[in-house]
Amino acid sequence: MWKLCSQPIVVILYKTFIKQQSDVSISCFKTLLAGFILLYSASSYAHLQKQITIGLVVFPPLILQQSDNGDCSGPAVEISRKVFGDAGFDVDIYCAPAARLYTLIKEGKVDVTINVNSTSAIKQHVDFHHVPFANLKVALLTNLSLSDINTVSAIRGFDYHGVRQKLDDMNFTFVDLPNGNDAVNVFLRGRTGGVLTYMRPYRYLIARGTLPIPDDIQIEEMLEIETYYGVSKASKWHDEIFSALNTYTEENQVVRFSGVETLP
Repeated sequence: MWKLCSQPIVVILYKTFIKQQSDVSISCFKTLLAGFILLYSASSYAHLQKQITIGLVVFPPLILQQSDNGDCSGPAVEISRKVFGDAGFDVDIYCAPAARLYTLIKEGKVDVTINVNSTSAIKQHVDFHHVPFANLKVALLTNLSLSDINTVSAIRGFDYHGVRQKLDDMNFTFVDLPNGNDAVNVFLRGRTGGVLTYMRPYRYLIARGTLPIPDDIQIEEMLEIETYYGVSKASKWHDEIFSALNTYTEENQVVRFSGVETLP
């Protein structure tokens, strides 16, 4: 739009002032041209300053990895773009391992995430919105056909609302992986006797995976938990993000952004 409109304006200004070959005309031309440049720059900056980054951990089927450079898709991505897009934010979605996201959240380089509100690595660095995002089931799956069932694969940096600590106190040994996909795959390959997992990604992976499923799996529900939008305390858009969440949930009467999970 600027390129289409500004060229005729500049030409008109040039013809009006410069061709008069007077110091006053040239000065007026320069002043008006500078004004147009400042106006355009201010408009561009106003747009850029509304940009936020939402950092997510791959979590099928809500969050699906599209590539190794942080691109992801899925219902959680679509919901987030809708919620914050309606408030005028330019939304950048970045998917990464939990440990990496936690560092970026502390630094304010990631403005928003989705997590349980007890995650020790970030709970001092974010403010959680009160409306739940999704209801999840945490379960311990054990391959009873193995002799060593005390090794458990899990997501690095996730404390699973205290369940990890309980199992640690029971002398379970954890094998930490970057994301839930890797944790489940290590379990299915028989490299750990158990996996501490949310049931949504587990069901998604076994339905689409190529690895054989052990015949004798015990599923023990450990916890039912809600996840929430968490806003980095270091984000310069902290208050505006909360305002966007409040407006969206009130106008749309949202009691939970995504559905309730059930065990198989």
